[in-house]
Amino acid sequence: MDSRKMASSESCLVQCICSLTDGEAGRVKRSLISQLCNTLRSLPESTDTTINNLLALEMIIQCEDYSPNFVDFLKDEDIVGSICIPYLCALQSQKESGPLLHTVCQLLVACLTVEKVYCQKSQSCENVGQTAVLKLCLQSLQRLSRLEQDAQESHSSFNTSTTNSLSLTCGLDVLWYLLESIQDFKDGNTQHNVTGAKMSVLIDSNQIQDIFSQLNRIVLKVDAAGLSKIVGSIIPKILTVEKDLVGPRLEVLYSTIKTMHASSKSDQDGRLDLSYIALCALADYLLPVTADSNPTIDLKTDIHFWSCLQCGIYSTDSLNRKRAMYLLKRALDITEKQALDVNAALNVNAGSNISSKCPVFWWSQEWSKVISAVWQDYILLVETLEEKQVHVIKPLMPRIQVLIRASSNRESGFPLLHTSWLVAVFQRTQHHDSMVIKRWGMEELLQIDLSVCPMLEQGMGEFICGPLVNLLKEPGLYARPLENALGTIPPIAKCLQQFMQSCHRALDVPTHKAEFFHEFLHSLAHGSSWAPAPLLFVCQALASIPRDFIWSLTSLADLRNLLTNSLRTVDIYLRGAIQYFLAKSIMMHLDLTSVTIQDIAPLIAILRAEESLRRGTELWSQFVQWLRNVTDSSTDAGWDKEYVLEYLETLLAECLKVKLDEGIDQADIVEVTKISRMLLLCADAGIIQPKSPHVNQEDTVLLDGLLYPVVETLNTINSRAYMPISKGHRALQLVLCLLKELEPLDHAATFQREDLIRTCVHGSIKMCSKETLLFIQRRLEIGISDVESLRTLTLYLDVISNLCGNDEIGVDIECLADTLTSALSVLQRVVTQKTMAEQMQQLTAMKTLATICGLCAADNLCQPKSLTAKIHVVGFLHPRKIVHCFEKPVNVNMSTIDWGRVVNQFMMGQWTCIRYLLQHDMSDIEERVLLDHCFEALNILSGLPLVPVFKCIGQLLKVTSDEDLIVQALDIVWRKTKEDMGKIVFWDLLSEFISLAYQPKLLGLAHESPVCSLLLQYAQEMIQLSEDKSGVAVVLLAHLCHYFRDGDNIQHALKYTDFCVEACMFGPIHKRNQRFYGEVATYLEGFGKQLAVNELIDGLSKDDSLLRVHMVNLLSKLDPLNDVHQKLSKQLLTILMTNELALAKLKTYRNFQNSLTHRQKYRVVAAILVLEPMVSQENMQEVADFALESLLAENQPSVRCLIEWLLIRLIHRFSVLQALIWQKISELAEKRPAMVCSLLCIVSHIGQLMDSRKQKEMFFTQAIPHILPWCMSHHFNTRMYAQSALTKMWQTCKELDLQPVSEKYALLESCLESSAENSLITKNIEKMQDSFFFFKFHPLRDYSLETIFHTLPRLTGITDDEWILPTAFEKTDPSWSHISEHSIRLYNPRDELNHCEPGTWRIKIAGAVNDEEIPSGNVQKKIMPWRCTTPGDGLDEEYGQKKHRPGGLILVASLIDKIPNLGGLCRTCEIFGVSEFVLGNMKTTDAKSFQNLSVTAHKWIPLKEVPPYRLKVYLTEMKQQGYTLVGAEQTANSCDLTKYDFPVQTLLVLGNEKEGIPVEIIQLLDACVEIPQQGVIRSLNVHVSGALLIWEYTRQQLLKICASNNT
Repeated sequence: MDSRKMASSESCLVQCICSLTDGEAGRVKRSLISQLCNTLRSLPESTDTTINNLLALEMIIQCEDYSPNFVDFLKDEDIVGSICIPYLCALQSQKESGPLLHTVCQLLVACLTVEKVYCQKSQSCENVGQTAVLKLCLQSLQRLSRLEQDAQESHSSFNTSTTNSLSLTCGLDVLWYLLESIQDFKDGNTQHNVTGAKMSVLIDSNQIQDIFSQLNRIVLKVDAAGLSKIVGSIIPKILTVEKDLVGPRLEVLYSTIKTMHASSKSDQDGRLDLSYIALCALADYLLPVTADSNPTIDLKTDIHFWSCLQCGIYSTDSLNRKRAMYLLKRALDITEKQALDVNAALNVNAGSNISSKCPVFWWSQEWSKVISAVWQDYILLVETLEEKQVHVIKPLMPRIQVLIRASSNRESGFPLLHTSWLVAVFQRTQHHDSMVIKRWGMEELLQIDLSVCPMLEQGMGEFICGPLVNLLKEPGLYARPLENALGTIPPIAKCLQQFMQSCHRALDVPTHKAEFFHEFLHSLAHGSSWAPAPLLFVCQALASIPRDFIWSLTSLADLRNLLTNSLRTVDIYLRGAIQYFLAKSIMMHLDLTSVTIQDIAPLIAILRAEESLRRGTELWSQFVQWLRNVTDSSTDAGWDKEYVLEYLETLLAECLKVKLDEGIDQADIVEVTKISRMLLLCADAGIIQPKSPHVNQEDTVLLDGLLYPVVETLNTINSRAYMPISKGHRALQLVLCLLKELEPLDHAATFQREDLIRTCVHGSIKMCSKETLLFIQRRLEIGISDVESLRTLTLYLDVISNLCGNDEIGVDIECLADTLTSALSVLQRVVTQKTMAEQMQQLTAMKTLATICGLCAADNLCQPKSLTAKIHVVGFLHPRKIVHCFEKPVNVNMSTIDWGRVVNQFMMGQWTCIRYLLQHDMSDIEERVLLDHCFEALNILSGLPLVPVFKCIGQLLKVTSDEDLIVQALDIVWRKTKEDMGKIVFWDLLSEFISLAYQPKLLGLAHESPVCSLLLQYAQEMIQLSEDKSGVAVVLLAHLCHYFRDGDNIQHALKYTDFCVEACMFGPIHKRNQRFYGEVATYLEGFGKQLAVNELIDGLSKDDSLLRVHMVNLLSKLDPLNDVHQKLSKQLLTILMTNELALAKLKTYRNFQNSLTHRQKYRVVAAILVLEPMVSQENMQEVADFALESLLAENQPSVRCLIEWLLIRLIHRFSVLQALIWQKISELAEKRPAMVCSLLCIVSHIGQLMDSRKQKEMFFTQAIPHILPWCMSHHFNTRMYAQSALTKMWQTCKELDLQPVSEKYALLESCLESSAENSLITKNIEKMQDSFFFFKFHPLRDYSLETIFHTLPRLTGITDDEWILPTAFEKTDPSWSHISEHSIRLYNPRDELNHCEPGTWRIKIAGAVNDEEIPSGNVQKKIMPWRCTTPGDGLDEEYGQKKHRPGGLILVASLIDKIPNLGGLCRTCEIFGVSEFVLGNMKTTDAKSFQNLSVTAHKWIPLKEVPPYRLKVYLTEMKQQGYTLVGAEQTANSCDLTKYDFPVQTLLVLGNEKEGIPVEIIQLLDACVEIPQQGVIRSLNVHVSGALLIWEYTRQQLLKICASNNT
């Protein structure tokens, strides 16, 4: 009978009834059965009561002898139909009603057994109950196979629905109990009373086959819990019952498993776990341990099996990985021990580039030891990767090289390891939690030499072009290691280049090479989006492939997709770099045999002129040279010069073809960009020539001639009435595009050298400029009628701007004046009804007028005053004329967003005109009224249209004297600027705000002015904003420094000293992604002009270090002879010194190496050092006192070096400060060793800097007696510094032949000679001499910005984020070419410091892992032998709540009070497989202190609650069930643990922490054991004691199992 049963009294009562044998026995039993049935039919609410009644009913039925009368009685009661089936149909969740389901099923089996026996005796075949039950079970399976099962079932224990249907879970459980009864009968374990009758199975063979077929059908559709029940419980029962059908059924099941795995490969482990659950559950059949088993399926030779294991190894699900490793280790162990020869070869199609010579898995007895060693390394590495600590994995890292070599070792005929196993390991590293492991794995993979390792030969190209591309998208892989210098290429990026080159070398066949790289490019261009940096480095790797023909016509489509779709959201600077590398790859790898210039031209047109491909850049020159080489040397018809010229002529002809639609779309823009760019490239390449006296016009195609159709079209556009407008538009687009492409990079230089091509194009355009402007004027008079024509309007106005703004073409002023007059007339018109056409005409006129105003403001026209007078006629500046609402016409079908764009354009044009008028005439302007209109416009507009409004406000503030109004205006504009902080337009708005707020008039206001206070407040806000958005404060400081450097404006800097000091100190420690972008930008800047984007965009224009750069540039220009400069420097020095001392008072833990506090200290002292030439007699004492005080508190060597340098320079300039040094040396005690060392270093430098011989004699005479006592200091560093300083000074005295000093301290030479004989002292002094600051540094000659901001930080261990190169100062201030303007040099004239190594104080790089790498031998690893991991682990639907296994160890901890002890014991029980863990209160498992020690162990073992007051009853029951009760207690009869032999069925009782096991419990125990002790303490902690006892029990059972196996 089941052991979970009724209470003891109830059980005894039922047993008494069952034992009755007299005549009344039958009547009593039947009466009791009837009562129990009536009670159970009511579906009572109490589960415990129901279970007791069901158990009683089962016991009575089992004790009967199956007489005909009793069987008839049971048939009348219909227990199966009226009780069992309704209960089963009501049960919906085994998790909540497991005990009840178990009891119902036991009763069902008992009733069906009676029915079956009766049918056999009476030779009747009507098994009504069995038929009904099986029908319900099969229906539950069929519903799922037809996908009719509800997605979610109710979680209540009972469902009052009368529908007879079983849930899938319940149906499976019932089948298991029916099959279990068959096995119990065959094994002789049945408990049913069937005396005199032969027991027959409840289910026949046909029914079993039906069940098997249905189960096989649904395994692909059930979840993991359902599959676990099917393959872990039911299928093994079926296989065991009918052993003759095991083979065929296994084949069917394995075929289904393969289908399951194939369908889930791309599901990213969504259902991949199902195949592993099935394989593990059936491992005993598919991978039998015994050699005499002859499985019909040999998984070891099946490629699908090994492929499944490889997928499991790198699965993201830890359970899948665990199951895959279990199967792998089992297969390997069986193969080795059974001495098998295995070969799992690939089936390769003919013509494939994949070799079939190497099987995915093979084993040979001849090479067994070698192969076994390789697989041991493999398993060790894979299992170690399950660890999270890097220090555990690091010693195993070299093992990957062993595996790589094994994959290349062909001595045995086959490589020892197929490379697909390597790929599985590398993919596993990329799923690790640690980025260190990810980088290591990727680096090892990319460093493989594919010409040696046959990855591509064995078909791993699919991995490289697929999963590897996705893995390379992780930005963290490309982080710069701390040991690498800033600006160097990330190791992964470098390895990626080597890997691409290795792939190129390994592929010998050109077609295979082209196919491989095309697939790689296709994966790159499609799929999930890329982060900018990974895409950059992958494109750079492609560009590093040696020159070869690999990009075919199909590859160009992927390149186009990459350049358009993948780069849309990429930062503009990185986008330009990516375009450069892709363009370089196009030039190097284009297959000229399959691609013509016609194919490549659209791709070249996509490259953006403002980011990469622009005339005058290095990339343009490379394209020109490439095109020249190709056309000169290529033998392909698609690349000779005649074909190229024919293509250009065709392009121009197609461009000017008639088009039905007059509108302009994006395709038109791309097309004309392609034409203009190809024209200029071919012209620069010499394929076509500009018209010149030096060119033979008969033999050469001239650029003028090619442009003639365009020029002719525009010259005749006004005279040919029937010319299509679209043709004119195309000609205008082409002219505009040519003008933009020809814009020089450096507008200041404007092509100082002669540019014949530019002159030629401008000359051609000039020929048609008059007619062009006339055509545009006519079109503008007509105006646009709809929103779709806005692009046409933009084209017209852009052509006007470029023609009139180009001095080489010239301007027809009269034509422009007519255009202005036409626009003004439209704007002056009184409109009664605002139609769509009228509003569009208003928009056209306003934008035209704004364009002309922009040209006039730039002084590109000769007579702006006359045009200004005309504009005034409209009365823009009159408040009533300003439009704030550009109304949308009625009955116009247009979205709010589209109309909003129209309104923005109109408003932007209006405020551009107003701003122009304010620039030229401010008379009769009411500033307040116009400012109110500006404020209203700010409330309406957003984005770019705000810029002209800001400009208007700035113009009005120049003439406004009302400071309150100014404050109001500034406040509104600043709030509006901050609203758009997340948008690209923010930088334009910020620049305009700074221009209007910090204009000369406002900067010149007194310090007491509220405006000045507000400006100071904004400056502080911008500093704070810069901490989250780099570059905000840089824009302001650059503006201020430019203003302060002009004339006498430096006096206004006195009001901004606090901001200036903040700028000197600024530089937050950014988050990793921000630092990463800066590192990538710094690396790209290192390419210089080679990278086109560096010529077009400043990638580091918003770098935080620029704040210090601008500030240092300003400080370096201060003149000691200028009183204002002196006053400013004193204020700055005072604030800087105050801030440094305040930083010194911060807690020590905030001042670690490269902390923010450390960096700020260095920045402050560096700024003070730059200001050192400004120190005068008045404040020298103050600065010197500050330096000495800082030395007392400072503990960072880098900052101490700067302070020491500052003191040396001060003492050199002001000799009176020498007395201060002697005084400090005399006052200092041994407790200030760092301060003493600094002063000794200072003294050693000062003597060498003295100007005259007499001064040096005096100084050394004073210095030697002050230094000598410190040579005997107790502190080692002090003693070494003193001896080194003395040695250095004495050498100087001898070199200069200072006789007075030598004679006075003659004994000193003997002492130094004696010290030199001491090898230890000499060695230490030599180490000191290697210190750059002590012996090689020169305080005067090395005084430069390079030394302060780059050399010293490098030599003193400051992170390279803080280093500032001298070029940064040059780039932001061109005046560095005039050295006389600065008080400090930019570059260090001496090169000695650049060759020095960092000082001995340098701190070890944080985070560096120093664990020794162990290629072989013993390493730390958590062992998981496959024989200790049962395939059923994790297969129950609760994933781990294992059923109680009778006969194992039960640990009773009901008496323990402390929760942590219980948590630790729970973990110990789970590890050693204890059958059941008994607690006094189940709620204990919810406590945090329990879970901290159990680490989820309570989820994986059976738990039972037995309160202390019920412990005696529980122990009595367990003793009746055959358990030996053992207590852990010291008693008079207790046995030594080492001598006690634990029975298999053992129940171990642990006592209370203080009181142990109570006496009444000890009396129930069969034995007490004690742990032998040798110490003084009486007892161990209960957790430790329990662990020792559990291990001893486990050890003894393992020894017994081993002995049994050996026998």
